[in-house]
Amino acid sequence: MTINKFEIEINASIKDVWLALTNSTEVSKWMNNTKVQTNWKQGSEITYTCFDEIGNVTQWAGMNMIWKGNIKVIDEQKELTCVYPDKLTGLEEESYFLEKLSDDKTKLIQIQKLTSQEVADGYKEGTVQTLELLKNHLE
Repeated sequence: MTINKFEIEINASIKDVWLALTNSTEVSKWMNNTKVQTNWKQGSEITYTCFDEIGNVTQWAGMNMIWKGNIKVIDEQKELTCVYPDKLTGLEEESYFLEKLSDDKTKLIQIQKLTSQEVADGYKEGTVQTLELLKNHLE
């Protein structure tokens, strides 16, 4: 197992960052062409599916970009952790930790547990871009 860790400061309240991460409609607003299906409760299934402009499931390295897992931890305005038992995309677990820096500034730490260094390296650029999309959406 290999770990990627990312940190970003967002000029938005912790409440707004949390909502953007844990509301399916909000996720679709900043995570381009992504649909999230879940009820946002601990232990529940969660599926992230990425689509292209014409509605087909996006492919990456020959795999459909669909992450099916379970919500392991959902602690309001603190932590969201999801596990992906099938490991088809190389992602085993993903966590978001929020830290209030001020009323209108939040630190977001994202940690990914991946099956190999090669897979981890493949996720880095896309994850950085995704976090920037979140930041740009909220600011």
